Amino acid sequence: MGDAKEKSEARPQDKVWDRVFKTMLQEHPALFIPLINLVFGKQYERDIPITSMGTETYNKDKSRIMSDISFLIEGLTYHFECQYSDDRIMVFRMFEYDFHIALADAKRTNNFTEFNFPRSCVFYIVPKDSMPKELEMTVHFQNGSYTYNVPAIRLYDYDLDKIKQNELYLFLPYEILRHVRNVNTKKHLAEYADEIDAVYSKIIEIIRNAYNGSKIRDDETLTLMNMLKDTAEYKLKDYPQIWKGVDEMLDREYIPKWKIDLEQALEKKEKEVTKSEAISAIEFMKSGGIPEEFIRSFAKKKKISMETVDEILGSSGGKKVVQV
Repeated sequence: MGDAKEKSEARPQDKVWDRVFKTMLQEHPALFIPLINLVFGKQYERDIPITSMGTETYNKDKSRIMSDISFLIEGLTYHFECQYSDDRIMVFRMFEYDFHIALADAKRTNNFTEFNFPRSCVFYIVPKDSMPKELEMTVHFQNGSYTYNVPAIRLYDYDLDKIKQNELYLFLPYEILRHVRNVNTKKHLAEYADEIDAVYSKIIEIIRNAYNGSKIRDDETLTLMNMLKDTAEYKLKDYPQIWKGVDEMLDREYIPKWKIDLEQALEKKEKEVTKSEAISAIEFMKSGGIPEEFIRSFAKKKKISMETVDEILGSSGGKKVVQV
């Protein structure tokens, strides 16, 4: 949702959806590979190197140009904008962004005999058929005219089955928009409660199958679940009973790989873990960023007092000696 003005002027809902999009790229660019392959007819593997490019440039008058995301793959630049509404000047804005991206690319490569516009796309996240499928503008040069086209991909065209089929997992946090777009009252939303529960159950199933099939990694799964919670809370926060059920469902269903591996390792261990070994394990889990809830559960099973656990978890800086 780039804009020639400061990002802070964007509407609140724009910021929420924009943040999800950017978080995905910054933390897990591999999630964009299926989208690139779909839009631009590529066959990139998910582990192909991706270089994130700067999104901030300036005009000569020092006004700031902020695009959403751009990145480099095998020498080609890609640019995506996440758009919440049908902005009538969007094609002009895309041309402006692409011009500045191409200018930065020329300076980066020190190639001033060519001007290579990026491969760009607009992602319309509002599930409406009225969103355009393509943007078009005529550019007149002194030696002729050229039609500037930008493909658009619309959430409206991708239900959960198509998202799963095309491995477009980064679309999942936006799915809630499809199911609350016509909701105006609490009573109306209550009629959608069962539908919303069913939607999140299916989303969880899609993520679980993708994870088990090694199509997404553990860290990508965790980010997707966190983004699902962020967008669900944003849209359902005024309806606490429905939001509570969705929140509990998302918390209950996600089981990170480290937890599975750790539990399996403990189950396979034949000898009884001593108190000293258990405390060492707790210290190791703390240093590795394991959630406190799991650490306390482990300590309880191993009959380690909560006072000892509090002392370990509360320590910072140098290692604290715990009496056994």
